[in-house]
Amino acid sequence: MNYLGEIDELNKQIAAIQDEIEAEKSKLVENEQTAKEAEDKASNRLNKLRTERDAAAEGIPPELIDMFTRVASKNDGEAMAMIMRTHPRRQEYACEGCNMAITIEQVNNVLSRDEAVLCNVCGRILYAETAPAS
Repeated sequence: MNYLGEIDELNKQIAAIQDEIEAEKSKLVENEQTAKEAEDKASNRLNKLRTERDAAAEGIPPELIDMFTRVASKNDGEAMAMIMRTHPRRQEYACEGCNMAITIEQVNNVLSRDEAVLCNVCGRILYAETAPAS
């Protein structure tokens, strides 16, 4: 039996495995650095967006901001829904968020009043991009 040959072969395998371990450790360090850079970039972007949101919210009554936040959290971040006209010849409208019918009274309130109008079904804040054609 050639035990010394087997020991040499096992030592070579150990050395190869240790080289692989070192290579994986260096990859880990690189990946950790890349993850840290991405985290810092996302954190900076989040802080910038929060600052912009706070600046945009100046002058808006706190109860409206609370309503917006509550509706957004209830609807996976989507607080608003556009009013869609469902039929070109009839005055039928729907909420774009839930595709359920909304009343003409709600549409008129959105167009004529300076207050938030909620969809009766999904609870999103309704808005109209342009005045619906008669």
